[in-house]
Amino acid sequence: MPLDGLEPVPIKPVTQCRLLRQLENGNLLSLNMYEETAESLSDLRNNNNVEQADEAARDILGPYVLQAIRRKQLVSKRFYDICDPAHADNTTQGASQSNSRILGRVVSNSVGTIYSVLVSADSSSDDKSRWTEVGSILYEVNILGKKGPRKMTVLVYATGQTASSRDTRSLAERYKQNEDDPSVIVLCNRIPEWCEESEAYVLDFGGRVRIPSVKNFQLVHPEENDYMVLQFGRVGQNSFTLDLKFPMTPLLALGIAVSSMDRKLACS
Repeated sequence: MPLDGLEPVPIKPVTQCRLLRQLENGNLLSLNMYEETAESLSDLRNNNNVEQADEAARDILGPYVLQAIRRKQLVSKRFYDICDPAHADNTTQGASQSNSRILGRVVSNSVGTIYSVLVSADSSSDDKSRWTEVGSILYEVNILGKKGPRKMTVLVYATGQTASSRDTRSLAERYKQNEDDPSVIVLCNRIPEWCEESEAYVLDFGGRVRIPSVKNFQLVHPEENDYMVLQFGRVGQNSFTLDLKFPMTPLLALGIAVSSMDRKLACS
């Protein structure tokens, strides 16, 4: 059964996806998400040529799940629409605004340290009251990487909790005012360990990531470090793996990946 972008992935070991990136003048233009097939998983295991990874992925892509696309650069913040490409051609060119349904949106502050993932029942409206925040990603200020590896915090609502029309605070504002708010679940990225042999920070991605990058991450709960709810990493020049577990939704997972890949002024 195809993945539903708004529903949590099935309760099974892991749901594995492949992302293909398009750039424009060095900036992220779009990110296309596909569910991996048995053939693509076999290819990833057997093909060690990083330069051929992008082309190999295009040849064996599974079902097209979602697309994140940059629409317009606003003065104060960047924003990306997350679309259901059900009516688009199954190609890396992805969905256009006219033939796809907008399911969500990713917005950030001007320096790229706070991102919000939003969903809407009425995607034709920019009225803030029509959009509901389902996740927030916070990046520690780290100019030129002088503080070491990137640190990110992801905020989501606890099971059974949703944004209230009577409480207009964002997830980031709730967390800032009360880090122990029971309605908010706090996730964080695993911090890489320094390897003397390679003289670099490293994480074990279980063979799912091939190219070191500050954008690669593994997301866990601070008290359940063994349960990795989301993993993202680079395998080719413009191809990436995205592995997610219950209760993560494809839309939220893609939104978090977009936040990691988006260009930031205050975080390397």
